[in-house]
Amino acid sequence: MNIGETLQRPVWKDATLLAGKDGDIREIRQVNMMDAPDIVDYLQEDDLLVTTGYHYKDRPGELSVLIERMDAVGCAGIGLKIGRFLQELPESVIEKADELQFPIIALPEDIGLGAMVNDMLNDMLSVRTRELREALNIHQRLTDHVMHGKGLTALLEEVCDYIGFPVLLLDAYDRPIYAGEGMEKAQAVLEAHRRAKRDLFLTGSTYSSFCVRETAQTYTLFPVRTHETRSGCLVIGGEIPIYDNGLVLIIDQAVNVIGFERMKQSAIAQYERRARDEFFQNFINGGYSSDEEARNRAEEMGLPNSRNYGCAVGMLDPEPRHPVTYTQQQREMDHMYEYIEGELDKWRSPAWFFKKERQCIILWEAEQLQAEADEDSVKALRQLQEGIQLFFDRSISFGIGNTARSFLDTPASYKEAENTLYNSQLTGERGFIRSYYTKDIAQLLRLLPAEELASFSHSVLQELTEGSQEDQGLVQTLSVYLESHCHVADTAKRLYIHRNTVLYRLEKCEERLGVSLKNPETTMRLRLALRVQNVLSSE
Repeated sequence: MNIGETLQRPVWKDATLLAGKDGDIREIRQVNMMDAPDIVDYLQEDDLLVTTGYHYKDRPGELSVLIERMDAVGCAGIGLKIGRFLQELPESVIEKADELQFPIIALPEDIGLGAMVNDMLNDMLSVRTRELREALNIHQRLTDHVMHGKGLTALLEEVCDYIGFPVLLLDAYDRPIYAGEGMEKAQAVLEAHRRAKRDLFLTGSTYSSFCVRETAQTYTLFPVRTHETRSGCLVIGGEIPIYDNGLVLIIDQAVNVIGFERMKQSAIAQYERRARDEFFQNFINGGYSSDEEARNRAEEMGLPNSRNYGCAVGMLDPEPRHPVTYTQQQREMDHMYEYIEGELDKWRSPAWFFKKERQCIILWEAEQLQAEADEDSVKALRQLQEGIQLFFDRSISFGIGNTARSFLDTPASYKEAENTLYNSQLTGERGFIRSYYTKDIAQLLRLLPAEELASFSHSVLQELTEGSQEDQGLVQTLSVYLESHCHVADTAKRLYIHRNTVLYRLEKCEERLGVSLKNPETTMRLRLALRVQNVLSSE
């Protein structure tokens, strides 16, 4: 109830608004009756103070200071018994109230302050009771929707019908879950706002609003909280007045039910995701007894064997951060991978998401077999990287394998993508997208017997293939050095070590192998032997 509505009540009909008339829309949440010199110290926001003004009878001009302090607190207004102790208000007090748009009400002499306060409090309690009862009824109706499995769309349509405005429901990453008619503009504005890394809600606020300048359309936003760290958002295509407590309470109840429904849907999706991940891990690990069994299981997952498939393997780049527990790491990774899975709906071709330990695996239908990953797929992976950086402040890298001729051929493509990812990570790169570089050479090498390849690799690398930790460090340094065109500075930069350490390790390699790394023939044989090792390890 605001000041203007209060003056329409029977008990208040003889009261007069003396000053601050433009502030008659100020909302009243509590009525305080007090006569004390330090009265302002006990007032709160939206309080209406009614008083005789006894302590100002000899110095009425000081009411200006009281009004300023009450306005600073956010009080609704003040009611004074003019003619009892205060005969009239000084002009300076009226001017200050008009300047601040702070209502001053002259209370009638024939009605006691207690009667006026009781009238207000009784009415306010009745209003709050009615609002609460209506909100509980709405909550029950919306909960029935959820319990009877009517779904989120029916739930939001019910909300639209009740509040009389279209709505837009966005998930925690600004992806539309439900969009009412004419809400496209709001989605575009919010996406731009989020990409500029601006907060949608002020600290401590329960909801917010904004106006689109071109259309003068106002939108009101309510956060939808679920199990995720970030909040989703219910956008209402209209203004929800801050003083309409009943409507705000009803929308709050609706938002709670929407959040509950979203968590229920997420729990179901997690169960289905675990089933898909288990299937794919068993498949690439050779866990099915026959191709027929694997083919049938793939068909159940919506993966026809007759299609061509692209495969990318991704992994979050290491991040030096404050120590966190293993559980926290897993939770963060799960949120990021859930985001990636949701983004696959935007891809031009059908795509599937799988998780294997710290890896995320993406399969997509490829239109044709080709040597390089198609431009659309690389662009889509780049957009995933941008989203991970925007919403989680992390970077992620991807390796891409050759296109598989059928689903049964995807394990080879997965291995190629995995090797590409790990080999590029050894160089210290971050946020990369790499296709399987050695695919042409690998195809030629696979024409040779594996025994001959192993013999050649061992004869060239000799003792460096022993497998000790020191040998692994030497092989890694040698590999990066050769891939860096024999530049010591680039090798040190990629491995995050001092150039003297690189020189020391290269000298050890020369000593162990009995060769000179300045000989082009030698470096070519070493590079080929290292490529052979990669081919053999991917078989």
